[in-house]
Amino acid sequence: MDGDRKPDERNTEILSTNEIAMRIAGPPRRPRSRDFSRRLFWLTAVSGVLMSGAALLAFRGGASPTAAPLAMPAGLFGSPTPTPVPTPKPEPPISALYTCRGRAEFHVKPEEASVYVNGQRIGTSDDWDDSGGGGTYTFPGRGTYICRFQYRGRYTKWVKVIVDPSAKDKIAKVKMKLEKR
Repeated sequence: MDGDRKPDERNTEILSTNEIAMRIAGPPRRPRSRDFSRRLFWLTAVSGVLMSGAALLAFRGGASPTAAPLAMPAGLFGSPTPTPVPTPKPEPPISALYTCRGRAEFHVKPEEASVYVNGQRIGTSDDWDDSGGGGTYTFPGRGTYICRFQYRGRYTKWVKVIVDPSAKDKIAKVKMKLEKR
């Protein structure tokens, strides 16, 4: 410490726009292409802070550990663009709710109706009716699944299947008829 300074005294001074620009950018010299754009950015930032009326204090010998960082004005580089919030898809009209432990049989008329589980086509109703060569569909794990049934010239129907190991039924037996349009 200097002999003429007290330990608790802060050595601060208020700087003008030109003085701040000189400290950041250094003495003026012939600009090079890359160097010039970097300096121009900092000069713009500094002059924008000063024009906004913010008081700048420069500490000699480094920044004070208790000094608060300076905030840039909101409009200096444009306002931040808000991140769009994805809108949830509306749930389709559910015809029925089933609970099971992990498997399902789809008995849908007509038997050629397409079956979709969470938007993925798994085949026709005849493939999953557990009769005449059809099997039972096994869900990948516990959770809620939306099953869609559709056939040309008929109304589409949806059901919700909740898979829970503690469910009463081992297999959900989905039975429905797709009506003509």
